[in-house]
Amino acid sequence: MGELEVKGREIGRRAIGERINQMRVMDKSGDTRIIWDPDNEDEVAQARKTFDDLRSKRFVAFRVGEGGRKGEQIRAFDPEAEKLILAPPMAGG
Repeated sequence: MGELEVKGREIGRRAIGERINQMRVMDKSGDTRIIWDPDNEDEVAQARKTFDDLRSKRFVAFRVGEGGRKGEQIRAFDPEAEKLILAPPMAGG
């Protein structure tokens, strides 16, 4: 049977039951998950910097709807969003 390789990394960890928000970044290295506590100014600042850096590279950002429902495209970081997904720009021609 073949082996499954999981690419990506997780940045930050939380205690069980603690409220966390997350940003998933899809790129060449796989799937990176960045988590932050919306009440922690340092974590929010770092997540915002990552978001802004990626948006400057033309990544597209989406806020995932409650319960995993279809979300909406966003242009500014929302520290209260439970889940954000950022995807690289699509090549077209």
